[in-house]
Amino acid sequence: MAKTRILGVADVHLGFRQYGLRQREQDIEDVFRTEIVDYAISNGFHAIVVAGDMLDSVRPTSRTYEFLRLMHGKAVEHDIPILVSPGNHDASIPHWLSQIQNSQISQSGFILLDNRSRMVNNHVLVHGVPCMSRQQWEEVLPTIPACQLLMMHQSFKEFIGFPSDTAFSGEDLIKLQGPMEVLVGDIHVSNGFTVNTESGIINVISPGSTELMSTSENTTKYRTEYTFDDDKVQHLKTELKTRKVIVC
Repeated sequence: MAKTRILGVADVHLGFRQYGLRQREQDIEDVFRTEIVDYAISNGFHAIVVAGDMLDSVRPTSRTYEFLRLMHGKAVEHDIPILVSPGNHDASIPHWLSQIQNSQISQSGFILLDNRSRMVNNHVLVHGVPCMSRQQWEEVLPTIPACQLLMMHQSFKEFIGFPSDTAFSGEDLIKLQGPMEVLVGDIHVSNGFTVNTESGIINVISPGSTELMSTSENTTKYRTEYTFDDDKVQHLKTELKTRKVIVC
């Protein structure tokens, strides 16, 4: 029986120096290094997926770029791919990650999935789409394959809790070929909902950001652990060890 484990996160925002503090920039790096990359390696995950905003800026500093190179090297050493879709914060052309991955046929380290797919463990097809408008989504939708895991970086009405003319909703996913897991970035909040389609159930999960980016967010942060076991999928929300925060 084929079993594939994938670790899902979003909104890492490497390079974000919150409040101008170098320590907060370090905190964001530390969580990605220890709680995502090292955790995935130590616990036998076959891949890491990041649903957008790997970087906080389209112009990362030399420090951030060097950190990316270090994490890429560690992932290559342990033969684990880190599949990333572009978010609104890091939507540069070309994307900085494309300067790090060795080639489009790389099997490990950072691999950019910008309207592209990658097979994990010869078992699970992962597809990534960049941050886009709903009009652009309608144009891209017919090109999305029947994958097991789709990465998106979009606001969803089911998550944001207030009226929006630009946010996506579950109705925008109806035409996807289910069953499917959808990992969503952009919201910075851990939540989920399901969509029933004629071809199967679509599970939509927002793991939230990997570190506290604003005081409006929940101070507890999570990653999503997927286990694909033939035609069954399990997902588990586990807590990230981040700097403790006191809210006054």
